[in-house]
Amino acid sequence: MGKNKLCKKMNLNLYNLFWIFLIGSYFGVLMEVIWSVIRYGTLESRTALIIEPLNPVYGFGVILVTIISNKFRNKNTAFIFIISMVLGATLEFILSFLQEMIFGSVSWTYDSDSLGIFHRTSLIYSVYWGILSVLYIKLIEPKVIMLLEILNISELKKITIIFAIMVTVDILFSSMVVLRKNERVNNIPASNKLDTFFDTYYNDEVISKIYPHMYFT
Repeated sequence: MGKNKLCKKMNLNLYNLFWIFLIGSYFGVLMEVIWSVIRYGTLESRTALIIEPLNPVYGFGVILVTIISNKFRNKNTAFIFIISMVLGATLEFILSFLQEMIFGSVSWTYDSDSLGIFHRTSLIYSVYWGILSVLYIKLIEPKVIMLLEILNISELKKITIIFAIMVTVDILFSSMVVLRKNERVNNIPASNKLDTFFDTYYNDEVISKIYPHMYFT
């Protein structure tokens, strides 16, 4: 197979992986917002973070697909589809489990899906993971590779580090807000100024707008 843009491997250094994560996290949110408008006719928040419109589930998903692409690039489309379907559903299951265990909250569930798997993922959505993965590998990843080569991200270390810090801070801040919400659900009063800050500026009404489908177990 010739080394053209469609079969060229991604350089999986930390800088490229971070930007792949960022791109996937952003477009995952955009895709869900568009899907919500088309299916339900409503425009609502689909972000997982509070400050930036990002959803790390999709970010990790795109990283996983990129690794699959590098490792199995010479395999046929059916093989890539099946392995992406299985690993995508597994990732969704694990992240759902970790969210409930750590934060006591659930952001998605498949209770009404007859093909759901322990309410955390679904055979139907695993097919979506497979389709999206194939489309990403065939259509999008080659352009991402070219973009990263043009920008030479590894040379833009300062910019990458700044963005990485911003995302890390957002993840930590969003986590603290959700943990405090879980405490309120369990009638735990504010014990410090930070709790009071969250109760004032990120009260239940605000949280319901940011995370309209999140509920607490």
